[in-house]
Amino acid sequence: HVGPMMANLRKCFLLVASIAVAVAQQQLYLELNTPQVEYGLPELPYPYGGLEPYLDNATLRVHHLGHHKAYAKKMNAALQGWREKEPHSDLARSSILDILARISEVPEEWKSALRNNGGGFVNHVFYWSTMCPNPGQSERLPDVSVPLALLVVCNTLY
Repeated sequence: HVGPMMANLRKCFLLVASIAVAVAQQQLYLELNTPQVEYGLPELPYPYGGLEPYLDNATLRVHHLGHHKAYAKKMNAALQGWREKEPHSDLARSSILDILARISEVPEEWKSALRNNGGGFVNHVFYWSTMCPNPGQSERLPDVSVPLALLVVCNTLY
């Protein structure tokens, strides 16, 4: 059983992830909030070498084509198994964001796989959408308006 504080923290994280996805404005990332038969591995919004010198081409490929792809494959397998076993479950046919927000309602047989792999899948989408190339190496300071607004929203949940 997940306590109210953890449920609220999960909602805040999903809100942050949703905002990051919306800000990224990448069509493939929008599928997180839409029920899918199978979630595909989204393309990166930049080339594999586009984040150098901070993340090199090889590291980005390992994370995208290795870790993220593995999370997608295992998450999709769990979703398929759950949907086949419980074809009338509205939650099983929901988006991955809805499923993660209501993970305490997921049957035990699928809960761990969806929490770990669905969470890893969504985390990597968030990860990719919050980074961007900086070819001119110009100094960039973070915009604190969104995090401050989120703190206000999340604090009202408690």
